[in-house]
Amino acid sequence: MSDVEVSGVSKRYDELWAVKRVSFTAPAGSFTSLLGPSGCGKTTTLRLIAGFAALDEGEVRIGGRPVDDLPPWRRNLGVVFQNYALFPFMTVFDNVAFGLRRRKVPRGETAERVAEVIDLVGLPDLAQRYPRQLSGGQQQRVALARALVIRPEVLLLDEPLSNLDAKLRAEMRFELKRIQRETGVTSIFVTHDQEEALTLSDQIVVMNLGTVAGAAAPKAIWEQPESAYVADFLGIENLFPGTVGAAAGPDEPVAVSVDDGAAVLRAAADRAPGSAVVLGIRSGDIAMRRSEGAGAAEEPNFLDGAVREFTYVGSAVVYQVDCPDLPAPLIVTAQQDFAIGDRVRLRLPPESIKLLRPEAPPDRSGDRP
Repeated sequence: MSDVEVSGVSKRYDELWAVKRVSFTAPAGSFTSLLGPSGCGKTTTLRLIAGFAALDEGEVRIGGRPVDDLPPWRRNLGVVFQNYALFPFMTVFDNVAFGLRRRKVPRGETAERVAEVIDLVGLPDLAQRYPRQLSGGQQQRVALARALVIRPEVLLLDEPLSNLDAKLRAEMRFELKRIQRETGVTSIFVTHDQEEALTLSDQIVVMNLGTVAGAAAPKAIWEQPESAYVADFLGIENLFPGTVGAAAGPDEPVAVSVDDGAAVLRAAADRAPGSAVVLGIRSGDIAMRRSEGAGAAEEPNFLDGAVREFTYVGSAVVYQVDCPDLPAPLIVTAQQDFAIGDRVRLRLPPESIKLLRPEAPPDRSGDRP
């Protein structure tokens, strides 16, 4: 097992920074996800680690050794591509054995290692089939087996589950996590799916416009995102710019005025008065009941509103609620049934409101490496 150190790496194509001064460490034996939308630089970062693209700036170390001058085939990495890249004219056995044969591993050892890894990924009876005879999930397992059979120091995975249907993706997450734990190989996984990242990872690195926006363990980054961008990408549906006021007393929640709205909400956070923040609260943390009267809510952190729209999602209903004191509708997830136009009262618990750092998109166009 080897750790991977990415230190200030940059890559520029003409006038566009694809990656700019990205730094993180994937500890030995860990599973790290690079999470972000299309164009954020996560795949380029993976390609820089693999050696498929040359660095303009920075350094990559694997097991403490600089690898920037090594070609991809000398870095001892396993790579699983988004489209699997299986050879259609080769059997499962031959696809998996390809890397060993290129390394001139003896035939007996090759057969033994291929059989071992095919069994690891759960395909012991399919060794003589061709890719066209396999389902998408089975092809994904073959690609994973081919990457693992060379016993790499690091496994790189570029959105390998994106071509699978929802049910199979969920199943393969558990399989991928099991296989990574059994092999202990340091893994770096590219995805735009927050659920995949949270399910699989020991560490999540959130990327935005070629830079690292935040990095932490899944529980930490979910419960305490660093910025409005990270919170938005991790599914905090309600985000409102605001300004911090005074606390009611020592160890009491601070008052936060919502910009462009009349609402003043209490939040259990330690921020200096006058600070510009973004208030964030998840839809499932908001309590909603029918309004008991037509007057405005006067209790702290209660708001009155009316249901604008709703969507049934199976386990609950997601409502869009217009509140006169807010500049935009609130998104609320609830078990109760409400109709469009129903008057409702909402409670936003102070302990559930996050005060986030406002974050402007980073500038990728000025400096040259």
